[in-house]
Amino acid sequence: MARATSARHVAAGASANPRIATRRHRATRRGPVLARASASSAAPITAAFDATDRLAFAPDATVPRVVAPRGAPPVVILPGFGNDSNDYLAPFGDASSSACIATSLRSRGWDVHVVDLERRDWANILRAVGSVGFYTGESTTDPGYTWYLEKVDAAVRAALAANPGAETVDFVAHSAGGWLARAYVGGALNEVDWSKRRRRRTRGKKNGGGGGGGGVGGFLAGLLPKRDEMPRYARGREEEARANGEPSPSPSPPPEEEDDADADADADETRVVIERVPVPHPRVRRVVTLGSPHRAPPPGASDATRGAIGWVDARWPGARFAPAIQYTCVTGRTVRGRAGEAAKKTLPGYSCNSYAQVCGEGDGVEGDAVVPNAYATLPGARNITIDGVFHSMSKVGTYDESAAESWYGSDDVVDVWLDALVVD
Repeated sequence: MARATSARHVAAGASANPRIATRRHRATRRGPVLARASASSAAPITAAFDATDRLAFAPDATVPRVVAPRGAPPVVILPGFGNDSNDYLAPFGDASSSACIATSLRSRGWDVHVVDLERRDWANILRAVGSVGFYTGESTTDPGYTWYLEKVDAAVRAALAANPGAETVDFVAHSAGGWLARAYVGGALNEVDWSKRRRRRTRGKKNGGGGGGGGVGGFLAGLLPKRDEMPRYARGREEEARANGEPSPSPSPPPEEEDDADADADADETRVVIERVPVPHPRVRRVVTLGSPHRAPPPGASDATRGAIGWVDARWPGARFAPAIQYTCVTGRTVRGRAGEAAKKTLPGYSCNSYAQVCGEGDGVEGDAVVPNAYATLPGARNITIDGVFHSMSKVGTYDESAAESWYGSDDVVDVWLDALVVD
């Protein structure tokens, strides 16, 4: 395989193109070319593909080993489509493998938990076959992916239970786990927006003018979400508290907010309007996605999720909850897709077909051999591109054969992106 100088590109803010770097910095030794975000723009910094349409990963000794700070939140790994827990805990039965992401993170001080999945669990996506959205291309995450989100919720609970002092977890989400992480953070498990209620005062008719009734008790009750609107993690804590004879942990009413323009309005001529303000899951601090497709294919292209990924991206677009939650998207620039008879049964030919399933085209498209770079980033997130890094620990097209190449979770790769869990 041809060797090439690897490159790391970091883009922040609204830019969704991971190939656009904003400041050039060349290492003084042989190794990756680094690009970090700044306010100005510059020409893309990339290693050139040669006739093989492949790039190799070249580790950079100048990239420091990232170590978990004292009190770091536990990490929950969200598996990709078709993967099971062991692919991250002990790939191919070997927890000591350099491809084992859990071992790499634990050796750096993190407490790591992996969503409990078996490969056969993915057959549960067929639950969506009975829904209208499956045939119209307007599916949501329910019912096809609700089972996955429930397993994520269980992993979050387990991670926090194992770390009594922790209040939040960090997500490291691989492949499809990335857009499903965004769904979980937004509240898709509940099928409604998990919201805090905010009051604002607006002009209305005297005595409320249809603003509701029920006295103070009814008013306060209206500020709290109904039990069937509460997220499952909140309902679970409520049930546990009731069983232990403890006070309910349901959220308290937020403080009143007044518009300055109405501050001097007569109280009898105002009414209270309840606004729903979407907030992220309170138990998730950061989201790092590794080779995750974040957008639906263009119109006319086949969508394997039958609309679910597009629903997530439309409902919680980009880095929806930043800066409350920090988003980092990592993508590998490794194989350039190649169409045509000569490319059949080659890695560029396979990649071309895979890219086409994600973005509608594959010839000349660059990515990690499965997901195109342009679809693996988010506006508003910190976007990192690494030359020569493959999509998975498995050989492309398989789950049971080692890739024998560096992937996002390889021990010589993780330090390139792991500071996303450390840097503010």
